[in-house]
Amino acid sequence: MLETIPHPTPTRDFNNVVLKIKAQNPDLVIPANYYNEYVLLARTMQQQQVRPKAIYSVLGGAASSYKFVKEFPEAAQYIMDCNHWFDPRNAEGAGAQEEGRGARASSTPTRCS
Repeated sequence: MLETIPHPTPTRDFNNVVLKIKAQNPDLVIPANYYNEYVLLARTMQQQQVRPKAIYSVLGGAASSYKFVKEFPEAAQYIMDCNHWFDPRNAEGAGAQEEGRGARASSTPTRCS
C-alpha cells in the first residue's frame, strides 16, 4: 500500500486528493466514501485523467448504484465493485433497481496500492 488518504465528510473538492493519487501512480485505488463524495472523486479522477490499472470499490457509496452508472457513465467506466445487498436475478432483489437503492458505506479513506 502506498498511502491511505483521509478526508473530511462531507468533502466538496477532491482535486488535492486526486493530485496525490496521480503523483503516486498506483496500480489500484480502493475508494470507500458516501455516495456524493464517491461520485465527486470518480468524476475528478476522470477529469484529471487519472487511470490506475484498477479501481476496486468495496461497498463504495456509488460504484454499485444504478443512479451513478446512469448519470455518470464515463466516470463509472471500469470501476469494479463488491456488493452484498442483492442479486438482480432474484425476484426479491429485482425490485432494488427500481427503488434506486445504492451502496452506502462509511467514510473510510481512499487507499492507493
